[in-house]
Amino acid sequence: MLEQLQRKLKGFIRQSRSGELFALLDKCLRSDCTLYNDILLLAGSLSTAEQDFGRNLIEAKELRSVQDRVNYALLRFIDQIRLVDLSTFYQKKATRHSALSDYHAYTCDRVDQNGKVLEHYYLNPDSKVRHFFLYGDARQAHKSLFERFHRYFGGTLDNWEDPNAQPSVRVKVIECQPCRGSNALVYRIDLLKKILGQCRAEPNLQSKLLQCSLNDLVAHSDLQHFEPHDFVFVLLTVNDMIWTDEIPKVVDDLLKGFCNCQLSEHAPNFFFFYGIEYGANKPDVKKAVKKAVEDRANCIIELPELQRVRGDDVNEWFSRHPRLMPKNKNADEMSAWLFGDQTEFDMIEIQEKLLEIIQENRTGMNLDTE
Repeated sequence: MLEQLQRKLKGFIRQSRSGELFALLDKCLRSDCTLYNDILLLAGSLSTAEQDFGRNLIEAKELRSVQDRVNYALLRFIDQIRLVDLSTFYQKKATRHSALSDYHAYTCDRVDQNGKVLEHYYLNPDSKVRHFFLYGDARQAHKSLFERFHRYFGGTLDNWEDPNAQPSVRVKVIECQPCRGSNALVYRIDLLKKILGQCRAEPNLQSKLLQCSLNDLVAHSDLQHFEPHDFVFVLLTVNDMIWTDEIPKVVDDLLKGFCNCQLSEHAPNFFFFYGIEYGANKPDVKKAVKKAVEDRANCIIELPELQRVRGDDVNEWFSRHPRLMPKNKNADEMSAWLFGDQTEFDMIEIQEKLLEIIQENRTGMNLDTE
């Protein structure tokens, strides 16, 4: 329920419904928790600005500036809400309800890819930086598998029946899809700028883009407070529309430049995933990708090409989540019930169905209902 509450609150920010947002926070937070006091101050600041604007004491751009600052602070505070911060009523509500989060739809199959990542991490505990090729047909949901990995290491896939369980580690997620570039250097600049930007790197680091390293990023960005047990997950996505022979050179440049440093034992763990997608009608791109992957086998771990998913894997997923099945079905029947006579499916089809079922299971859990 805690995650549902956070999503609802962020939805109010997205929809500019500040009155409803503050009303729900006032209702669900304990009045003696630190966050409650911080949020009262934000509400007061926004209210003052709106009144001043109504009296023509400030201009619209000044009001927008206050609104932006308040929204940014609210996003941070919402992420910090913990079960102990909730009022007695909402704590009881959270205890009564257990529901699967949407991202559990990403845990169907991918046994071989998952196994390779886990094996490398647990057999090489001293490695600080890991690189993986994640490739295959665009309908096999590369990004979802990436999310599955960072959710696993972040601890949010554990104890699914306790949606209020709090992870003990921090995870920074960086997702980059470069724009089409004229050469490897342009691609590299675009990629590094996106990585530094998403980590809120200090301006002096941004100006020395091509000379900076992972060490610089850790020391001069939001990552400086990360600890050895924390994680940074980076996904570089390349589709067949921007694939050229320059892309493998960009990966080489990252390995030989930006990532070519010895991280301190106090630094967080870095996982780099090079996600390459191609359509079924692009055999030339598929061939070029496979060659690029093979040529770099000594420095980047190849995860098996993502393939279509078998019905048995869908059934196995339901065997782990029996609460989501209709009462008149068992795990062995779920694939046929959902997809008919098909025996293999694209992952995006499976995830769409599983998400539907997960969300239906949450129906009726209205956060505002007493």
